[in-house]
Amino acid sequence: MPTYPDDECRRRMVFQELKIGLELKMITGSPVRAQEHLERAHSLATAPTPLPWPTPQVTAYRLAHLLLRSAKHEADLRRIEALLAMANDGGRLLGPQPVCVHLAVLHRLRAMGRSADLEGQIGFLFGALVDYIRNSRTIEVREANALQGNALNLLELSAYFLGAEYDLLEGLDVVHGDPHAGLGGGEPWLVVGTGKIDASVQMPKHLAIGEVHERLDTGRADVVFIHEGSTSMIKTSRGIVKTPRHAPRLLAMICHGTGHNGLERAFSAHAFRKLVERTRAALAQPLGRENSDIIRSGDRYAFADDIRVAGALPSRLWRSLPTD
Repeated sequence: MPTYPDDECRRRMVFQELKIGLELKMITGSPVRAQEHLERAHSLATAPTPLPWPTPQVTAYRLAHLLLRSAKHEADLRRIEALLAMANDGGRLLGPQPVCVHLAVLHRLRAMGRSADLEGQIGFLFGALVDYIRNSRTIEVREANALQGNALNLLELSAYFLGAEYDLLEGLDVVHGDPHAGLGGGEPWLVVGTGKIDASVQMPKHLAIGEVHERLDTGRADVVFIHEGSTSMIKTSRGIVKTPRHAPRLLAMICHGTGHNGLERAFSAHAFRKLVERTRAALAQPLGRENSDIIRSGDRYAFADDIRVAGALPSRLWRSLPTD
């Protein structure tokens, strides 16, 4: 039987492969080599079991986007449509651009006159896109970190709808190896936590928050937190936990490896000890554990070994946390 790396190792490998594949696609215009790396990224993200949203969806979208450049036949478009169906599935949308590309592929399949069952899919996706853009909570998903400028995005999308020769667009790309580029704007966020979570993968806010919720929903985390001002919160499988106001920052600092002295400087010695005790007490019941068996004291405070914690926060906040 084949052996597979653990989920966090797989996630790290996925983003390494995505970065290489996108750089090959953008810099050298080498579609064959780029496809090899994007295929590998997608395989790692989906087998033996899918990684948490949005990683499999991002790999499906990036692979479909590359394959669409040269797709001319129905069989090619069918595979791309299946990849985009995965990218736009999972209960959440990555963003408007993958849906627009999906609509382009469905339009081309419909134009071939062989698929009478596509009207419902097109109507559903178009409605989902309208709802997504209308939702005020997604206004922040502006394309501040887009792979390409708006004009080139429109030109590229037009080529996908028309099935035009993509060679005319070669060389117009902006060099960028970010797997999440074009999926949302604003400042970059991170998913952090215990274990081997790779805290270097930057992504838009809605994807980072979606991933930590997915980790909780699929049993890959026992406690999740969001650390960003008034929207900060801590949640377990039993729901949002009423904790002290600074508890999400405390969890972030413990995940960061901040030492005892750094924690006391951040909160003051008395406030820090009180914060730890109140956070332990708040988490004890939903986790079904003793207070002392949640956050352990020492030179570096740490979570109990079998408690899996994942959090989402802006990259700048993570970088600002002390380590000692």
